[in-house]
Amino acid sequence: MEAQHQKYFARKLSELMAKNGITQVVLAKKLNIKQPAISQFLNEKAYPSTMTLIRLSEIFRVTLYELTNLETLKNIEVAAKKRPELTPDQEKLLALYNELPDDDWRKKAIDELLLKSKD
Repeated sequence: MEAQHQKYFARKLSELMAKNGITQVVLAKKLNIKQPAISQFLNEKAYPSTMTLIRLSEIFRVTLYELTNLETLKNIEVAAKKRPELTPDQEKLLALYNELPDDDWRKKAIDELLLKSKD
């Protein structure tokens, strides 16, 4: 990871945490990671995994581009906006999915839906 992107990310994460009143401990619990990892992100000592970046964007309701300032993500997000609109039911389902506490719960939910769709 380039130093400029890591610095941008650390600054943006700090800003979002302050704006939303979220502590390192609370954020670590939401991400299901240890608090020292958050400290390392904020001090430019480590960079989060892709899944952690996605969860951060969901928690703070920002795009991945806003969170990372990576130009390639901006291009992906522009392309994604060209998708058809979701129906109200799809929006509700997506919102429920995003509220699940972690990836294990999400996987279980998808597996359960797939099993029910086979019936």
